[in-house]
Amino acid sequence: MGNFSYYTLVTFKDILRVDRQHSIDYLHSMGSGWLQPSILLDFERFIIHNLSEKNWAQSLLTQYQTRRFANKVLHDIAGVLMAHKGLKLIQNMIDEGLDKQLIRPIQKIYQQRLKRRQNRLHYFCKNYPVFYQRYEAFIFQKVALRYSLQLVQQSHEQGMISAKVLRLISHKLTDSLEQLSSFEMSLPIVKRHAWLNRVPLFKNLPVDFLEKMGDDATAYVNFLPGDTVFYQGDKGDSLYIVLSGQVQVWIANEKGENELIAERGEGELIGIRALRKNSNRSATVVAKTYVTCLHLTAKDILRFSMQSKALGERLQKMGLLKNNGK
Repeated sequence: MGNFSYYTLVTFKDILRVDRQHSIDYLHSMGSGWLQPSILLDFERFIIHNLSEKNWAQSLLTQYQTRRFANKVLHDIAGVLMAHKGLKLIQNMIDEGLDKQLIRPIQKIYQQRLKRRQNRLHYFCKNYPVFYQRYEAFIFQKVALRYSLQLVQQSHEQGMISAKVLRLISHKLTDSLEQLSSFEMSLPIVKRHAWLNRVPLFKNLPVDFLEKMGDDATAYVNFLPGDTVFYQGDKGDSLYIVLSGQVQVWIANEKGENELIAERGEGELIGIRALRKNSNRSATVVAKTYVTCLHLTAKDILRFSMQSKALGERLQKMGLLKNNGK
């Protein structure tokens, strides 16, 4: 919650300076050398990319991606509060007679920032309502408790309460903060077998069979906009059912340029070539929005194909059974 304290202390002059430094026009005016990729972001993408294909790492990846979701929501909430404050101060300056032509460009930056972040929060709230409501309540409970600690300290400094009362109240508030800090969140999704039944490959298979398949699905995997699910040419053993959001499918042409060939959404299966023996990914898949997928392994699908004649026949028709599959 240190971000909230920072936003309340930063001056309007500093906010304008930061906005100017982060505007697209300003970055381009600094030359291409200014627009360097972030080493930390590249490292994070590398870790996510490598863990996404490791079955043993799915639980760890799920926890990490959920935390990234939470941090993104926190960032956008702080941004909305900051934009509202900036717009209010700008309007006060206009009311006091400041030249509108001078301040309008900054006002437009704040309006665009506010709209972008409100739209992202609206999307997240719509697609992950339970998570969003719980996390929003979690954030503002922490803010309220931290603010209460400041008020108690101020009351003591003003002689309104004794040191003994300060210690007692501060202790209770601190305990409450520690309990909140250990609060864990997840991204609840409906029953797995219901999603399996939406995929043509598994549609209308017996419910008990789909439930068993769903129980064996390793994990839910979450991706933020811009995250790469997998790269063209990768060796893969994972399939994903898109539960929420949209992904883009890119293929590198003869010139090495990536071309967008398709978009996939809820209920669609991606990475099916992983069922072919010694095959590589035929395309790069990137999250267009916030995305939640159900992760499946090729090994499990092929094992289930030996238990279900219908599934085995579907895979054979698609030419996806491994050499020893029947």
